[in-house]
Amino acid sequence: MMARGADRLEVLCELNRRLATFTDLDELLRYATRRARELFDADGCALSWFDRRRRKLYVSAVAGAAMRSPSKARRTGQKDHA
Repeated sequence: MMARGADRLEVLCELNRRLATFTDLDELLRYATRRARELFDADGCALSWFDRRRRKLYVSAVAGAAMRSPSKARRTGQKDHA
């Protein structure tokens, strides 16, 4: 379990320092998602972006035992029935 206050601030500072060291975007997104999950003591975390032109939501990175990335983009309002 992640502690609050000073420990969270330290995680944010470490995240800020590490972001500039990544040369691969996918690795950076996986790292940031994993650390955000730890920072907020969440069961899972996902980083996604919405393409307005195509009206699709894309998941770029996930972290957590119960999280999984959808196999393809979904139109808004569509459910994943895998």
